[in-house]
Amino acid sequence: LTHLFVRNVHSIAPSIFLLVLQQIIHLKIMGNKEKKKKKPPVEPTITLSQIGLYSLPLFFFAVVSALYGSFKTKIESTDPVLDNHARLENDRKRTNDALSLLESLVEVGAVQHVPLNVSYFGEHGLGVHATQPLKHGEPIFSIPTSFMLCEDPQEKKEANSTGLPRKLLQILWAAHKDNRAKSFKSKYTKDDNDVGKIMFHYVKSLPSDCPSNIVGRSSADIQLVNISMHGWKVQRMEAELLDIKNHLPSAKETESLWAVCMFLSRALTQSGKVCMIPFMDMFNHGSTAHHTDSAESSTISALRDLKPGEEVTFTYSHSPSRARLLTSFGFEGDAPDASILVTGLEKRNMTFMENAGCGLQQFNPSSPRVDLKLNKNKRITKSAMQKTLRCLRLYLYTPEEAIIALNTGHLDAAWEGDEVAESLAGIVTKDLLAIETIGQMCHGAVSEEDRVKLQMESGLLASDDLRNAIADETIALMQCTSLLRDGYDALQQRIPLHILQHMKT
Repeated sequence: LTHLFVRNVHSIAPSIFLLVLQQIIHLKIMGNKEKKKKKPPVEPTITLSQIGLYSLPLFFFAVVSALYGSFKTKIESTDPVLDNHARLENDRKRTNDALSLLESLVEVGAVQHVPLNVSYFGEHGLGVHATQPLKHGEPIFSIPTSFMLCEDPQEKKEANSTGLPRKLLQILWAAHKDNRAKSFKSKYTKDDNDVGKIMFHYVKSLPSDCPSNIVGRSSADIQLVNISMHGWKVQRMEAELLDIKNHLPSAKETESLWAVCMFLSRALTQSGKVCMIPFMDMFNHGSTAHHTDSAESSTISALRDLKPGEEVTFTYSHSPSRARLLTSFGFEGDAPDASILVTGLEKRNMTFMENAGCGLQQFNPSSPRVDLKLNKNKRITKSAMQKTLRCLRLYLYTPEEAIIALNTGHLDAAWEGDEVAESLAGIVTKDLLAIETIGQMCHGAVSEEDRVKLQMESGLLASDDLRNAIADETIALMQCTSLLRDGYDALQQRIPLHILQHMKT
C-alpha cells in the first residue's frame, strides 16, 4: 500500500483530504457537545475503533483509486497503441520545430538546393527527404559556418577546458528546461535577432531523450570504454561535465548529462573542429549522400540518384565501426567491426575507379577508409582482407598503372605467387605501401596483449551490445595486423631481386 501510495499520490490525495476533513469536523462536533452540557471542558477524544469505523469507506476508496492508478499506469506504459500515440505526438512537434528551423536558416543564408521535408523513417526515427528527384552529385543542403556551434580552440587553451563555448553550454542547458524557453528566446533575440531565432527553433528540435551512447551507460560500460581505443570519449565526457559544473553551477545533474549527450551524439567534424550544426543533425546516418566541409560552409550532396521521399543520409564518422557509432551515437546500424581512416592521399580522377567497381559508394576520396568485417566464425580470411584493400590499391595507381593491373588480373590476384614481371614492379611497390600503411594503423589502434585481456575481464559486467562491439573491433584489428604482415612478406618475395635492392636503396 505504501508503494501504491507513493506512485499514485495524485489520485488518492482527494481521499486523504476528505479523511482529514472528516476527523476535523468530528472533533469540532464533539467539542461543541461538551460546551452545551456546561461541564468542565474535556479534550475531545476519538478511539481507534471510531477511527476505523469512520475511515473505512474512505480508506477503501483510496485503495481502489491507488490500484486503478497503478493499473492505468501499467497499461499506458505497455500499450503499444498509447506508446505509439505519444511518439507520434512528440515526432509531430519536433517535425514542426525542425521545419521552422530550416525556414529560419534559409532566410539568413543557408541554401535548400531542393525542397526538403522531415518524416518518420521507422527505426531511424525522424529523418530528411527531398520532395523531388535528386541526381548523383547534386547538392542538397548547405549552411554557413556562422550559424554553427563549434568548440573554441583559443578558449580551450586559455581556460584549460574542453573548448566548448559558454554559449553552447547555455543553449544546451536552456534546451532541457522548457519553462525557460520564453526568456531564453527573448535574451538571444535581443542580442542577435538571427541567431536568437535560429537557436530557439534548434533547441526545440532536439530530442528530449539521450540515445544509448556512453553518457547514459552503466559504470561497467564506461569502464570498458575507458580502457578501449575509445577511452578519449570518457575523458572528454568527464571534462565537459566539469566544464558545465564550473560555468553553470545551478544546472542539475540530469541537465548536465543531457547537454553532454546532445553534443556527443549530434556534433560533426567541421574543418578540424567539432561543431553542432543546426538542421544538419536531422539527417540520419547512412550512405545515400555525403558530407563535405570547408572554412565557409558545410554541404550535403547525393551519392546516387534518389527518388522523391527517399531518405537522405550520410556517414556520421569517417571510420564508422560498430563500437565507434555505439559509444558516440547510441546505435550500430550495419557498420563494420573495425574501420581505418586513410589520410594524405593525392587526388585522382574517379572515372577509372568507377569503371573498376570502386565508385563513391565503395570508396569516397574525401574520407577514404578500409572497413574490416569478421565472418560468422569471428575470422577475416586472406581473400576478404585482400578484397578490403582492393579500392585503396587502385586509388594509389596512376590511370596507366590501373589499366595494366586490371588487364593482367594483378589487382584481383592472390598476393602469393611467382616473381612478377618488371612492368608490374612499380605497381607492386604501391601495393606494398598500402599493405604496410594499413597494417601499421591496425597495429597502432589495437591494444597491447595485457590491455586486451583487461578489456575482456572488464567486459563481463558490461552490456552485451557494447562488450561484443568492442571485442569484435579488437579481434578484427589484431587479425588485420597479422594478415597484412604475412601479405607484405609474400608480396615482397615476388619482386625481382635487383628491383627490390633498388627500392631499399
